[in-house]
Amino acid sequence: MNNLDKIFIANMVLLLLLSACVTASPDYAALDWNNIPDSFPDSQKGYELYSWESDGEWIFTLTTGTNRSKSFEEITSTETKLEDEYIKITVNSTDDLVTLIERLPAGVDLLWSGINLSGEVEEGTMYFTYPPDEVMDRVVEAAVEQGVQLHTLQTP
Repeated sequence: MNNLDKIFIANMVLLLLLSACVTASPDYAALDWNNIPDSFPDSQKGYELYSWESDGEWIFTLTTGTNRSKSFEEITSTETKLEDEYIKITVNSTDDLVTLIERLPAGVDLLWSGINLSGEVEEGTMYFTYPPDEVMDRVVEAAVEQGVQLHTLQTP
C-alpha cells in the first residue's frame, strides 16, 4: 500500500467519524392530527408560541401557559403532549400553525416570544425568533379572525 492509499483510507475513516457526530434534524412532520383536539381548553395563563428556523424551514411550538420555565429542549422537541390542562404541539408549517390557532378559545392571550439575532450569532445557531413578515401577517390575521389576543415583541 502506497502513501496515497494510506492517506485516502485515513481521510475516509476521518469522514466516517465526523459524519457520526452530526445529529439529524428532528422530524417535525410527524404530527398525528387525529389525536389533536378540535378545540383547546381555556387557559388562565393563556398560551405561548415559539418559532425558530431549522434547516431552512420554520418550526412553531404552541404550549399552554404555565408558572414554570420551559427548557429549550422541551420547547424544540417533536414530542406532542396533551395532558390534563397542558398542551405542547410542534409543527413545521404556517398552515399547521394557523390550524392550531383556529383551535384556541376566543379571547385567550397568546404570547409569541422571539428576538432577532441575525448577524449576531453564528449561522446555523438555533434560537427563538420571528419568521418573515408574510408569515407574521398570516399568523396575526388568523389570531384576529379567531379572537385570540396575540402579543409579540415585534410589530408585524
